[in-house]
Amino acid sequence: MFSVQTPPLGTQVAQGMAVRRHMARTLALRTVAPVAWRVPPLLATAWWVVGSTPAPLQCLRSQLAPRRAAPTTWRRWAKPGHCPTRSGRGCMS
Repeated sequence: MFSVQTPPLGTQVAQGMAVRRHMARTLALRTVAPVAWRVPPLLATAWWVVGSTPAPLQCLRSQLAPRRAAPTTWRRWAKPGHCPTRSGRGCMS
């Protein structure tokens, strides 16, 4: 509804709901149509990327499977935050 107020009178104009629904439907289709044709290729690309991403990880897994993990020893450092390197200096120094 559109209304205009003037000091002596007020004017109101209304439109039928069928006309408003038709306008809304037309505007929605005009908005979506230019983008809608891009959706299937984007979905296909996403499907391919998600499907092909684990392949390198599976290859790495098959290469690492025959290896056995060597036991590691953990040592406590003298100072918190100090980890000696090959050069003899700590990481934090």
